[in-house]
Amino acid sequence: MSDGENPPSQVTDTDVRALMLHDPDEEWELRGEFAPEAAWLADTLRSTALGTAQGSAFGCGHGNTYRLPTDLPVPLWVARILAGVQLEAPEGPWPEFGRTEDPLDWPALIDACPGELTWNRGMLENNLGASAEAISTAYRFLHARGCRPYMDVCLWLDPDARIAVEPLALFAEGETVDAELRGQVDEILVASGRPRDLLRHREPGGYWCLEAA
Repeated sequence: MSDGENPPSQVTDTDVRALMLHDPDEEWELRGEFAPEAAWLADTLRSTALGTAQGSAFGCGHGNTYRLPTDLPVPLWVARILAGVQLEAPEGPWPEFGRTEDPLDWPALIDACPGELTWNRGMLENNLGASAEAISTAYRFLHARGCRPYMDVCLWLDPDARIAVEPLALFAEGETVDAELRGQVDEILVASGRPRDLLRHREPGGYWCLEAA
């Protein structure tokens, strides 16, 4: 919660609430695992996303983008990490609140802020690996070699109010990856459980798929 006292609340805007409920029974069952302040934060972030994201030509809203308002009553650490970050509206159910390819160093941020950020390990397991540790290793391997890595991630809220980062893809910027380097990153990810045949979808250069097939 923010530095001031924000009581746990439900979203009351009926249009936004309808969009939030992909599966009402599943959501309300999941809410039972959340601390009140965590459910409040998930509602605040998700309703902001669904209520303010815009700009896509798709009627379903996919690709609509937004930024967190500077006056949104969220904890200072949330505002600090996501300040100015362009987010896409969530495609998944509550408590996902956005997606981004902003070049934040997620491995470093999660290591530095374990009380505020974590990997979404459940989604990584559902996506057939790789492990969070292997993804971090691959990212740092590319960074150390000047490849300017970045990730495509979805952002969720955990029951303890931490942001849970779900990696969908890992990229190296520009023409910075040769065949040897690409193969080394492949091996890091495959060794942790990611099937080799799911690492990419014909994209050239520095790209590794981390989501389900």
